[in-house]
Amino acid sequence: MQVRVHVTKSSSATEAAIERSRDVLVGNYKRQPIVLVRGRGTSVWDLEGRHYLDFICGIASCPLGHCHPAVLEATQKQLGELWHTSNAFHTLPSIALAERLTSASGLDAAKVLFVNSGAEANETMVKAARRFQQEVRGQPQRGDIITFEGGFHGRTLAMTAATAQPKYQGGYAPLPGGFVYAR
Repeated sequence: MQVRVHVTKSSSATEAAIERSRDVLVGNYKRQPIVLVRGRGTSVWDLEGRHYLDFICGIASCPLGHCHPAVLEATQKQLGELWHTSNAFHTLPSIALAERLTSASGLDAAKVLFVNSGAEANETMVKAARRFQQEVRGQPQRGDIITFEGGFHGRTLAMTAATAQPKYQGGYAPLPGGFVYAR
């Protein structure tokens, strides 16, 4: 889904912030000509004080909206105790969440792997499928993964190969093999 934002006039503060971003941010997305500064629920506001409804929510990474009181309270409580650690350490909140997720799955042997991004989750799925092909099925070293034209799977090299869109693949050859594209 493409979202179009129509902005009639930007202030010099917005233009200055956008110009600063051009000096330091990679242009991997076509950014909208607004600078968001605040959010609450499904609403966000820009530097000019204009209100927008947020239908993107961090591109599926934060579907809870902005600043929900219960999420804010839980986050502030956790930040007062322990910030981010890597998967190299056990933490009680991650164990409790994994228990809830495995229980909700309805599977007898479910396990959870916490990752940092959709691309990392997708890469893990590809690795698991290939290992299953080798170790469980005893089949060739690499089975093909089917993805769909028009899909987007992430910005890592393997997920760029999985994404069947030349606009994302251009300039990165040779891409990893093992992907076939369906319509």
